Amino acid sequence: MQDGRRSGRQPARWYFVVLTVVTLLSCYWASGPVWSYDLVFLMFPAWLWLVLYWFFRGLGEIRTTGWVTVRRQWFRWALTPLVFLGMVVALAVDGPLWVRFTLSEPIMQAYAKTIASGEEVDESCRWRGLYHVCWSSPIDGGAKLDVNDLGILENSATIQTTGAGFVWFPGGGDPTRAAGDQTSDLPFAEPWLIWKGWDSM
Repeated sequence: MQDGRRSGRQPARWYFVVLTVVTLLSCYWASGPVWSYDLVFLMFPAWLWLVLYWFFRGLGEIRTTGWVTVRRQWFRWALTPLVFLGMVVALAVDGPLWVRFTLSEPIMQAYAKTIASGEEVDESCRWRGLYHVCWSSPIDGGAKLDVNDLGILENSATIQTTGAGFVWFPGGGDPTRAAGDQTSDLPFAEPWLIWKGWDSM
C-alpha cells in the first residue's frame, strides 16, 4: 500500500522517461534544414497525450488529497509544463536548428569548399558534423549539400519530396534559386542558405 500511495503522489517514473524521449525526438526533427512532417504527425499527438496525462493525473490528485501533496512534490509536477513551454520557445526561435548547425558548421564549410572547388558530384552519404549529408554538388558560386535525416514519411505514398539541405554561397550576388530551378532558397546564416525541394501531397 505504501508504494501505491507514493506512486499516486506524482506522475509515474515511466512518464518522465517518455517525456525525455519525446523532447529529444522533437529537437532532432526540428533541427533539420526544414521541419520534418514527422514532427507534426508524430510529435504533436505525443505532446498532446503527455500534457493530458499530466493534467488529469494532477487533477485527480488534487481532488483526492488537495494541494498538499502537489506542493510537496512541486518540482515533479512543474517539470512537464516547464519542459513543454521550453520546447515551444525553442521551436519558435528555431533553437534546435541553430544549435545543431553551429556545432556542425566548421566541418560542413570545409566539406563545401572541397565540393565547390571540383567538378564532380559526391553521391556518398556521410556524417558532416551532426548532419547526414548526401549527394553534394558544386553550383555556380558555391556548393549544394543534401541533408538526409531519414524522415519516416519522406518519399512515402502520401508525401513526395525532392529533398532539403544547405547551400554554401560565399560569392555574393543574387542567390535566388542557387540550388536549382526545382527548389526554393531561404536566407539563413551568411554565407549559407537553406534549400528545399518542392513537395507534392
